[in-house]
Amino acid sequence: MRSTSEASRVRSSIRPRVHGKRKHQRTRPLFVESLEERVVMSAVTWDGGGGNLLWSNPLNWSGDTLPGASDDVTIAATGNGTITYNAGTTQVASLKLQQDGLSLVGGSLTVTGSFSVSPGYSVSASGTGTVFTAQGASTIDATSFQAHSGARISLAATSYDAQGAYPTFAADGVGSVLDLSQVTQLKGSVGFFASAYALNVQATAGGVVKLPGVTTV
Repeated sequence: MRSTSEASRVRSSIRPRVHGKRKHQRTRPLFVESLEERVVMSAVTWDGGGGNLLWSNPLNWSGDTLPGASDDVTIAATGNGTITYNAGTTQVASLKLQQDGLSLVGGSLTVTGSFSVSPGYSVSASGTGTVFTAQGASTIDATSFQAHSGARISLAATSYDAQGAYPTFAADGVGSVLDLSQVTQLKGSVGFFASAYALNVQATAGGVVKLPGVTTV
């Protein structure tokens, strides 16, 4: 027979040895939230460095780079000039024409935000497939707009005031459209010289001037 002390040693030898408890940490899943892409607007101005009046000449713009979709564009450097847009498809965030007109003779130019023109100037487009579109709030008082030979001009202005000028709305030629569907009020001048400041609206040779929303003249 084994002694009591010997039996104790035997029982101790068959016990499982525990060297320490491990702490099990649960791994939480990692979630990555995608952030909305943000477009930083930048100001681009006309400096005329290219020596001509062509929109398509990069040297005419600040930074010598053509304006793009995120750019707020201001043309104010030439004075009594008319900028010519002649090709391609361009989108800009906003456009200000200060003391300058704009003539499109090809391509497409879209202004997604605000658009304004100094009184007394003009915006024209000529040629099939030539399109000028201003989708945002537009300040166009005393400005002439003319679409010729199949071109299209579309503006989001809601009112128009001749402001003592003699402006023209014109669409000439099959397929030519001047779309001012959102305008509800047309205003000219009153007084002795009112007739000299009338708004001249012309739709000729198959051209169409759209003013369906006007309720007050």
